[in-house]
Amino acid sequence: QPFFHRYDRDGNGVIDETELRVLLSDLNEDVSNQQFKHLKSEMDTDASGSIDFDEFVAAMDKLIHAGAWEAYDDAGDGAGEEAGGPLDPGDADQREEAADGEEEE
Repeated sequence: QPFFHRYDRDGNGVIDETELRVLLSDLNEDVSNQQFKHLKSEMDTDASGSIDFDEFVAAMDKLIHAGAWEAYDDAGDGAGEEAGGPLDPGDADQREEAADGEEEE
């Protein structure tokens, strides 16, 4: 929860579009507007317009275990398959280790 709450900057229990952009920026992810919209719609499973904690956990689990951006490349356009691209799977292990370290704080 600490990682989620770090990005829920207004403390309303959800991550909105602005907060999600900050999160991606902090992860050094440079996503196009199209990729961002797709990622957000995939994460926001109840189509509420924001990402609650359960949706966030499910999305992070999917990203970590399914090979990062490819987990959300169901459009099949290859946008997530470029090495070094948004949510590069090569960085997933480092992110998981970083997230584990933050949970211990």
